[in-house]
Amino acid sequence: MPYSRGEVFWSKAFANWLHMTIVFVVGSLLILLLARYTVQLEQYGGLLLLLLSGYLLVLLFMGIGYAFTSWFSSDRTAVAVGAGVAVLAFLLKLLSGSSEMMHKVSSISPYRLFDALDIVRGGGLTAVSWVVTLGLYAAGTAIGVLMLKRRDIV
Repeated sequence: MPYSRGEVFWSKAFANWLHMTIVFVVGSLLILLLARYTVQLEQYGGLLLLLLSGYLLVLLFMGIGYAFTSWFSSDRTAVAVGAGVAVLAFLLKLLSGSSEMMHKVSSISPYRLFDALDIVRGGGLTAVSWVVTLGLYAAGTAIGVLMLKRRDIV
């Protein structure tokens, strides 16, 4: 084929990003419509920020997944490892209140970047949450494409 590995990777990454963005936009619109007509929600800002924080976390985990993609020969293995990272990060977040040691360990969980209660109370998203999530997405994508270019494909 006349396409390079990098071109194939970037086209798949763009297709994945586009798919997740469409799901985010359509899902958010549906949730906003349901909120408007079922609970008479008056302030949409907090809800939109909560939805956006979920989207940013999806992008972060997509970046981690892209970084793992080139390490494994099977895409199923890469997806399983990426899902395992997401579950482990969530477990660390859940255990953060159990002890002081777990609170320190859980600080590596990306779920700690977004405080739902603070967002709902009008706190918004912090600059750190934006930078970390988008930075890990970009770094994971770059690592994935660089490793794929260097890897021998059988």
